[in-house]
Amino acid sequence: MLCWIFLGLGIVTTCVFLYKRDSNGSRMALLLKTAASLMFITTAVVAIYYNRGDMRYGLMIVMGLVLGMLGDIWLDLKWIYPNDIKYFLYGGFIFFLLGHLCFTSAVVLINEMPIKEFLLCLIPPVLIAIGVQLCAKPLKLDFTGYKFISSLYGAFLAMTVSVSARSAIASGGATSQVVMTAGAALFFLSDFVLSGTYFGQGKNSKPYVVLNHILYYSGQFMIAMSVFFCGK
Repeated sequence: MLCWIFLGLGIVTTCVFLYKRDSNGSRMALLLKTAASLMFITTAVVAIYYNRGDMRYGLMIVMGLVLGMLGDIWLDLKWIYPNDIKYFLYGGFIFFLLGHLCFTSAVVLINEMPIKEFLLCLIPPVLIAIGVQLCAKPLKLDFTGYKFISSLYGAFLAMTVSVSARSAIASGGATSQVVMTAGAALFFLSDFVLSGTYFGQGKNSKPYVVLNHILYYSGQFMIAMSVFFCGK
């Protein structure tokens, strides 16, 4: 029951954050964003309490969510301290990259995925990393100064989706892994939109910002709720 309460509180907090946030961010928006992120972390922590089977999955997911919150904070600090934008942008990339490494590890551990299957799951991420750069010009994205880190991050992001999808199929559609896959896919879509607001031309507007955050928080809350369904 508590999981659903915190999920509801998270949705309310996210809506307040989206109402208050403008395209350039602010200190108040950062506080509300942090509060919304704390809600998806709390949802996962409470889920671990109610579902005490194999705690490795839950703990790795919580670690990934905490890193996501730190990435949230780091990325929004660039609006408050514009002179250090590169420092905060790189920091955000790294926090989220490590977060996706935790998500992927959680799925691999809980399903005891064979090494051959895991290696097959790496093919889409490699293709995504290459595609990020090949499609940059047609999509009018300028990754100058961030080509390597954006490709590397794109690969880790795609790896979470790829590994989760393979796990959902291998488990015969286990609820936890289906929810995890859906969350990872929404996260992927949110970062696709985010790349436009950060590196595109004229896309850092309210509609893009709102869409990005709706996809992002929906993804993170679904990833958190996958802990609740784990083993059920």
